[in-house]
Amino acid sequence: MRLHKQLDLYVQSALDGASGVTVAVLGDYCMDLYLHVDSAKSEISVETGLPTRPIGQYNVYAGGAGNVAVNLASLGAGNVHSVGIVGADMYGGELTRLLNREGVTTDSLFVQEKDFTTHVYTKVYQDGAEDPRLDMGNFNTVSAEMEQKLLDAVKSEVQRCDVFVINQQVLSGLYSPTFVESLVQILQHRHTATVLVDSRSLADRFPDTVRKINEEEARRYFAATTAAPTGSTAVDTPLDQVVTGLSRVWKTPLVVSRGQDGAIVCVNDTLTTIPGIQVPRPIDTVGAGDTLLAGTALGLAAGLDLPAAVHIGNLAASVTVRKLKRTGTASPQELRAAAKNTAYRLNPELADLPGRATWLAGTQIEVIEPISDKRPFRFAVFDHDGTVSVLRQGWEPVMTEMMVESIFGDRLHSASSSEIEEVTETATTFISDTTGIQSIEQMSGLVRLVREFGYVRADKIADAGTYKKRYLDRLEETIRERRELVKSGVLTVEEVTVKGAVATLHLLRKRGFSLFLASGTDHDAVVEEATALGYADLFNGGIFGSVDDADNDPKRVVLSRIMETVGADGARQLLTFGDGPVEIRETLRAGGVPVGVASDEIRRYGLNTDKRRRLILAGAHYVIPDFRDIGALLAELTGEKGGEKL
Repeated sequence: MRLHKQLDLYVQSALDGASGVTVAVLGDYCMDLYLHVDSAKSEISVETGLPTRPIGQYNVYAGGAGNVAVNLASLGAGNVHSVGIVGADMYGGELTRLLNREGVTTDSLFVQEKDFTTHVYTKVYQDGAEDPRLDMGNFNTVSAEMEQKLLDAVKSEVQRCDVFVINQQVLSGLYSPTFVESLVQILQHRHTATVLVDSRSLADRFPDTVRKINEEEARRYFAATTAAPTGSTAVDTPLDQVVTGLSRVWKTPLVVSRGQDGAIVCVNDTLTTIPGIQVPRPIDTVGAGDTLLAGTALGLAAGLDLPAAVHIGNLAASVTVRKLKRTGTASPQELRAAAKNTAYRLNPELADLPGRATWLAGTQIEVIEPISDKRPFRFAVFDHDGTVSVLRQGWEPVMTEMMVESIFGDRLHSASSSEIEEVTETATTFISDTTGIQSIEQMSGLVRLVREFGYVRADKIADAGTYKKRYLDRLEETIRERRELVKSGVLTVEEVTVKGAVATLHLLRKRGFSLFLASGTDHDAVVEEATALGYADLFNGGIFGSVDDADNDPKRVVLSRIMETVGADGARQLLTFGDGPVEIRETLRAGGVPVGVASDEIRRYGLNTDKRRRLILAGAHYVIPDFRDIGALLAELTGEKGGEKL
């Protein structure tokens, strides 16, 4: 909860101060050109006898340092100045136009007439796949006259801006040895500007700056310094030691980005972990590092300290990676919305390495974030499917099959094996990332996937409600037999519930808990199944299911209602049990204690390792495979004697 509140404050501070800041960006100004081939219009060339590749659509975006500048402007920075070079070609003119359109000042974006071609990265997409990239500008030579013009511009900018960004991406750009040497001298005589450096190959050349590199680059630099312990390798060394060691050697603050795992910041030997943010796939990471850099620069210019500023950059990058097949930007509105719904990826190393697990003695309870103070608990929220009931076990492959067929439409039987593999992997990953949210929200995600893959004509794409009905009709075929077997007495309640779940409900009610059932499944279906299994009346706090309202997620509604009843302090008395990330994150945001139930729904007991990983990343304080050790868990949480097994 504290982290989410801090993020809200950081975003508010950065955006409130954005209009008054000045940021200059020196670097490799590039253009990203996207070409989408429409093979349906291909014909055989008369001249060559080869099939043509008709371009059905093309898009251009500012890339490299240009993307940093555009992202700063999009985030609301009042004054953004570009410092760099373009060629005397049509691409240079178009790139300048793109920058001006976004409000970036280009007075110091100079045109070199000879021996310099605008950097252009051409990305060709055909049948949903990306071909090898075509690059222009790899053979540039900066003239002595142009080098001096750039240095004069730098002298002016560093005296009037709040943050000066150095962005280096290509070896054949403007960063010659003589230019770098002169640049360093100028920076050492600046007044107050913070200098933020993001350099792929020259990060060790800029003293007295704030430096941003990625994890791979950090390990490479670390291996080349005396910071590496004798006999160790950069790969073997824990990342926190790598970051601290480099920061000490360079004597500067350091930001190390980690992709989906966020970033680590080191300032004066103090490490701060910036958690990654879970974004449902598919994603496009092109330009994400530029966005992280731009958001960090904006935060610093607005007066935030470095860790807080990196939070802004990390959040902004979580917005742009959702924008597929384009070099995306983030707006203030998108940043605020992302902060409101942030899904952090916590404890990634532990999630990926079960061997690091810590267990409560004599139990199968994995301790992730133990509570420091024992307390009485009065409220318990339970997810339903996979946490209490396993009637719907197997819903994931049913949804996957339906999604794949919907994405391909009439193209399903003519699709290649590689296309089917790509779509299936995308659907499977999306379902894994969104487990626990309302079915209607998942189907809204399916609509986006159908549109983005492009196999189905726009006028043939169904709405979320239609896709949901198709899914539920198929699922009903799967679970109807189980439901009838329970009604007839062939299957007992114990055979269709997680081990110890029903007994736990009775135990908690006996202890005076208020129990709530919250599910992403349709409300009527949840009530029907809980009633059929005989435990509906145990939920004296109520049963909450989906009502097809994306703005009123049942799990969020339940937690909000509890908070309204007992106040913020009541969160200390709240336990949540669930096998999906949504209820874990919502409980964490509310300030309660989330317990992940990593249930094997086929056996009804024992650990599901995939669920364990998802639950730890979502922020579970404890992970249990089933409820057999509920007594020991309650004793751990409350300090009361107990520990009986169910």
